[in-house]
Amino acid sequence: MAVPELPATLEKWYELVIRLDRQWRQAVAERKVFAAPQRNWQTPANRPQQTSWRPPAQPAQRDPNAMQVDRNHGPIRCYNCGQTGHMA
Repeated sequence: MAVPELPATLEKWYELVIRLDRQWRQAVAERKVFAAPQRNWQTPANRPQQTSWRPPAQPAQRDPNAMQVDRNHGPIRCYNCGQTGHMA
């Protein structure tokens, strides 16, 4: 959009900014409307669309020979001072 001449007063700047803001908000709203997925004209809007059936998720089987690395270590000990709770 080209502005023929820049405003000279503060009120004119406010008017220009408000007009540009309205145009921006309108463009964003239209982009959201037109970017939304279009419904089939035969599908009623109040009926949820059917999805393919999936069986419930099965819990993953644990390997009995796997090492529990995260649970096997004790408290963290500093290499410099030997105290627990931090590491140098």
